[in-house]
Amino acid sequence: VDGTLAIGFDESASQHTLHLVGAFIGDILVLARAQVRMDEKSGCILKLSVRSSVKEVSEIVADCIK
Repeated sequence: VDGTLAIGFDESASQHTLHLVGAFIGDILVLARAQVRMDEKSGCILKLSVRSSVKEVSEIVADCIK
């Protein structure tokens, strides 16, 4: 319905955004937003924001990408 099931090729697109939600151990709700873009000098760049009601859980989830 919203067009997100198919990924189209668009040379003018500068970045892609992912919105993710899930439950950590103990049913702690975790929300994450990831922005991915390509840079000629650096290659693929990922910007990640993670939120939950427990600061340590947010840090654990974000640190999984290092």
